Amino acid sequence: GSTKDPTATAVANGTFEVVLPGLQVVFVELTPSRPGPGDIVTVRVVLLNDGPLEVVNVSVSMEGAEMESIAMIAPDGEAIAVFTWVPLWSGDVTLAGVVSYGPGNHSVSWSQDVPVGGEDTTTNVLWLSILAAVVVAVLIVSFTYRQRTQVK
Repeated sequence: GSTKDPTATAVANGTFEVVLPGLQVVFVELTPSRPGPGDIVTVRVVLLNDGPLEVVNVSVSMEGAEMESIAMIAPDGEAIAVFTWVPLWSGDVTLAGVVSYGPGNHSVSWSQDVPVGGEDTTTNVLWLSILAAVVVAVLIVSFTYRQRTQVK
């Protein structure tokens, strides 16, 4: 058998035409679409193989998340990489990552601007911490008072 590079095809007169794989990020979908701080957000990165070859060894990354791997996407095929993200504060956030694929060593970057609305969870966490401290203090005082009244 011969070892033929799948990206090179022989054409007339002994020349070669190089055919590169193609992959693009079609869109990034968020659920919920308008997240607030502390919401658990599902991020779906939708990929389309718009080239004439299978793309293989697809790795999709998103900053702050684990890498997602896809073995193969056929020509004209789609695949979805799914991530989980929890925004901690309100304001505009940019999610970003890179898609790497073969054959060969190709990559494409992606990003999505996300307006995060509502109150910051850092404020909510602060109030919950203060509330918990007050509850613990009340329980300690209550327990200590009960112990003293039983001793007499």
